[in-house]
Amino acid sequence: MNGGERAAASRELVDFAVANAVIRAFPGSRQARDDYYRLAPRTLSHYDCIFIRRGEMIWTVGGEATPAGPMDLLLLPPAVRHSAHSTRTPMLFTSIHFQATLPGGQDVFDLLGTPLRRSVTPGSRLDAYLAGATAEWDRGRGDLMTDLLIPGWARLIVLELLHDDATQGRLAPRPVDPLVRAGLELITRSLADKVPPADFATHLGVSPQHLNRLFRRTLGVTALQYSTQLKMTHAAGLLDQTDQTVRAIARQVGYDDPYHFSRVFTRHHGVSPARWRAQRGQPPR
Repeated sequence: MNGGERAAASRELVDFAVANAVIRAFPGSRQARDDYYRLAPRTLSHYDCIFIRRGEMIWTVGGEATPAGPMDLLLLPPAVRHSAHSTRTPMLFTSIHFQATLPGGQDVFDLLGTPLRRSVTPGSRLDAYLAGATAEWDRGRGDLMTDLLIPGWARLIVLELLHDDATQGRLAPRPVDPLVRAGLELITRSLADKVPPADFATHLGVSPQHLNRLFRRTLGVTALQYSTQLKMTHAAGLLDQTDQTVRAIARQVGYDDPYHFSRVFTRHHGVSPARWRAQRGQPPR
């Protein structure tokens, strides 16, 4: 499977992960060294995202050595022993610690098969987010604003990393039951339809209960919950990007009753469609 095919195959899972990932940031660091750097072997319970601006290093992860230099980003997985040492100084790198899980507790990066190492394109959005996080650490540890803002930068970096890996065809998703993948594709194609979950299951030749079990096992939500989340995410995009009325947008995502649509939208996003637009400086429609 080539890069383009991998990107297409993982699109539905990436979209779901970006919309639903629960990201928890932990204290990280910014390392600037003019002398030799060495990290003693250790194992973490969460991910460590290492981004190198200057210098060169060897990271040993799970017993395998991986060289890394300027503009390289490494995603060190939890529960895997790793260590590092510098091979060229001076060094400047950022370390961002986080967990990223789906509503059912599934590890996002394990599900999507992200690689250990990739190069960040200078001037890209991912590069800009990483620079923003580094700038926050430049303000100094212990600064209240730094402590408050770093989790926000971590979320932006994690989500953009998913987008970037998917766009570049780097993902190798863990094998997913064919029925789940077919269900994802069917739900995506049926975005504007009023199709009940039972009909999705019938089309796939299984019972609704079996389809829901498979969805929960993979994504942590039922087929109906996934369909509703997809519709509400698409509706929010239409509210942002078009001047269509709420009634027209409701119909585009399969709701004939705009009041029912508004109740579902409010339950999903925490604000009504009208309030959503007002918060973004747009007039109600």
